[in-house]
Amino acid sequence: MPTDQTAMAKAWNGVMGGSGQIGYDLEEADLILCIGADIMDAFGPVVRNQKAFAAKRPMEGDKTLTLVYAGPVRNRTAAVADKWVAVRPDGAAAFAMGLVNLLVRSGKSASLGGFSDFADLAAKFGPEAVAKLSGVNPEALKDVAKALLVAKNPVIVVGSESGQGAGVALSAAGVTLNAMLGSLNV
Repeated sequence: MPTDQTAMAKAWNGVMGGSGQIGYDLEEADLILCIGADIMDAFGPVVRNQKAFAAKRPMEGDKTLTLVYAGPVRNRTAAVADKWVAVRPDGAAAFAMGLVNLLVRSGKSASLGGFSDFADLAAKFGPEAVAKLSGVNPEALKDVAKALLVAKNPVIVVGSESGQGAGVALSAAGVTLNAMLGSLNV
């Protein structure tokens, strides 16, 4: 049966020339962007995810983690997130490609096979196009891109849409975003 990890493996190993399985270092992240991945309730090792979140968000003292959730439903992850970006159920890949577009425009790149072609594709996902495809306001998209660019250790976790048979576009965009932000293989 298809799962989020199946789509991620196809994107990473098949399309992007990587090898192995994608994992996420949530413990060291200072910003986690979940695109359709309900990490607090139904994605990956949920208890580990919750512990990583709790360790960076003490009841007293400074929080050292910002959590942003982008997805169609206000699930448990969206409920505890600092920001919830409502994305239409079929719009997560367009949202992620819009972020790739904005990061490329800001000068970010990635050492991935085929990145140039991927960046050319992402050029079609400007903020206005993303608004039409995902329902996300262009300013909200730009705000998320800015937050990713200023974070020291951002991590993007993608899920759901790809696990429901929507292909590997969202997974490929997630891998690319992590690579562009220096969060791949670290």
